[in-house]
Amino acid sequence: MFKALKIEDGNVKSTRRILFVTETDLEKSDGASVNDRKAINCLKKFGNLKCFYLKEMKKSNLLQRYLSAVQVLFWIIRKRPYVIFLRNIHFTFFLGLLKFLLRIKLVYLVLSVPFRLIECKLYEGTPEQLSKVTEFVIKITEPFVLRKGADILIVSNQETKRQLVEYGVDDKKIRIVPFYIESTFFDIPLKRERSKHFIIGYIGGFNQLHDLLCLIDVVKDLITKIKNLRLMLVGDGFLFTEIKDEVKKNNLEKYVTLLGRIPHSSIPKIIQDFDVFVLPLVKNFIRTALPIKILEAAASARPIILTKGGGGDKILHDTESCLLVRPESPTDISAAILKLYNSTFLQEKLGNAAREQVRKFSEKYVCKEYSRVLEVLQ
Repeated sequence: MFKALKIEDGNVKSTRRILFVTETDLEKSDGASVNDRKAINCLKKFGNLKCFYLKEMKKSNLLQRYLSAVQVLFWIIRKRPYVIFLRNIHFTFFLGLLKFLLRIKLVYLVLSVPFRLIECKLYEGTPEQLSKVTEFVIKITEPFVLRKGADILIVSNQETKRQLVEYGVDDKKIRIVPFYIESTFFDIPLKRERSKHFIIGYIGGFNQLHDLLCLIDVVKDLITKIKNLRLMLVGDGFLFTEIKDEVKKNNLEKYVTLLGRIPHSSIPKIIQDFDVFVLPLVKNFIRTALPIKILEAAASARPIILTKGGGGDKILHDTESCLLVRPESPTDISAAILKLYNSTFLQEKLGNAAREQVRKFSEKYVCKEYSRVLEVLQ
């Protein structure tokens, strides 16, 4: 059930062993997988890194997951890692119960969604699809992991930290380590040739957090006003079929392209074709969530339309480096798109400002933050 990922250690001379355990498939291109790979890329600079991940976690039942944790436990007993980074609530709970016996340090990567139960309901299916057993187990394990089990909690932004402190987590054990942006995105030219189509782009999950049906309504409204309008949706998720059916139902196949899941290495080329990047969120969105795709679109100097209060507006600012709209408001999004369509100057102004705003999220900066986490655990 567990598969070991071979990590090339390069010129690392440290004998310090670091273990990274994740529930995401590192071969995929979704946000969680990309962010895990970036964390791994940083951590391997500071020691001999070993990574375990569950290849197909959603196909494994709860018992199989705990049996997998036993496999990791045997490796820990044999190798005695210096610190363990974890991206799974169940494994963190399991090892948290044994950490004093094993003399290990645990770092739980919360990132941008502070509570696992909310994450499950929004990203993995409807609340009705979440089994009662899974919900019960999370309610038991999560408080222990957040307050006692993990030695350090890593979050990606200040708002997530604030919510955890309100939940009763010790402020001193929370470290903010943001996502970093590859230099490839900053290399995308500011000025480019305009294509024959005006492309509205979205990259992300097809789930309950993102209001993609709203974008379908936007297309229906704008195709008579912007003759060359096109909507490009990139990503996958349990709502993919529903969105595809809605496009077909409204006879919008000519105007809407669904690319599905693509390799992360192809994202810079895709974003380069966008005239506008839009991230529509539902009213009950996770206010702490900060999708990496926002940072990547900003680094690519693309004008961005964001939902108010959705996390991205903590970094980008309305009318200065993005345009903010109300959640679940096709009217607001249509108006913002028209404003950008009618002003190349505004497109370039917002794009340039967004790029400058996110320059600080470099690999060097984030690696330094991981180094500080390791120093705290020394």
